Amino acid sequence: MLKWIALIAFAALVVAMIVPRIAPDDPARWSADPTTATPPDSPNSYLVAGHDAVALPLAPQAAFDRIHAIAMDEPRVALLTRDAANGLATYVQRSALFGFPDYISIKFEPKGDGSQLSIYSRSRFGYSDLGANKTRVDRWLDKIGAGGGGGTHTTGENR
Repeated sequence: MLKWIALIAFAALVVAMIVPRIAPDDPARWSADPTTATPPDSPNSYLVAGHDAVALPLAPQAAFDRIHAIAMDEPRVALLTRDAANGLATYVQRSALFGFPDYISIKFEPKGDGSQLSIYSRSRFGYSDLGANKTRVDRWLDKIGAGGGGGTHTTGENR
């Protein structure tokens, strides 16, 4: 009996390591406009938009290029979609061990002489992200010079 339990546990581990890596990233499903996105009730996303959107002293295209460079400098990140004309892009970043994908959508809009950044990071698998999406968004905002915080994490800690 113990042998069967060990075999089933091993099979489950193998499936858990393979499925996230081979599941296709559907741009139609995972690209989102952060200004209109509604986070799920589960604590596995982080949204900075609306009154929390970040004002930047860069023109939208310059800000867009800067956040793209920041995103692509991160480990295990790939560009999923990019619509420069509308200031939208979605990236996928995979976790190191299991390859779980998180999707990060950004939008830049003109604001005065600069731009306004909205960003939405969410996990595809699992109920909780253990704060990974908030940490990522704060890190990207720090790198672009906007500082972190002010967003909405679905655990309600920043509401």
